[in-house]
Amino acid sequence: MKIEIKNQGELLSEKSLKEYERRLPLKIPNQYRDFMLKINGGMPTLGFFKIIDGNWSEEISVERFLGKNSNVYFDIAYNIQLNKSILPRGFFPIALVGGSSLVCIQTRGNEKGKVYFWDSQEIDGKLNKTYFIANSFNEFIVILENSVSN
Repeated sequence: MKIEIKNQGELLSEKSLKEYERRLPLKIPNQYRDFMLKINGGMPTLGFFKIIDGNWSEEISVERFLGKNSNVYFDIAYNIQLNKSILPRGFFPIALVGGSSLVCIQTRGNEKGKVYFWDSQEIDGKLNKTYFIANSFNEFIVILENSVSN
């Protein structure tokens, strides 16, 4: 089942996205860039991903995909700036989860293109724990779509 995304941002042209990208300290990952040209952020109506850590697991819903947005809380540039001192190096925020946690795409190294959940809460005495979700943004979308179908 396809995920429906409500409250999308303004439709972006290639030119406006390039101008926006120049303001960012990280290049927008290609698959997310394609997504932004079609759907500039917004709220998925359904869909979750699962985090597993040893004997503990949790299903987590995406609250909102980030984009170029006049509401700073939903804007990629704002979220990069807000979290730049605490996000792992190369993490590009793409979605809000649980208020202050994020779904991110790694933009560097061997993990480039992989999608992670970055938990901003303290867990077991550790701050800012990361969890692998998918090998690519497109795979992440399939995980969300499959969670709706099941």
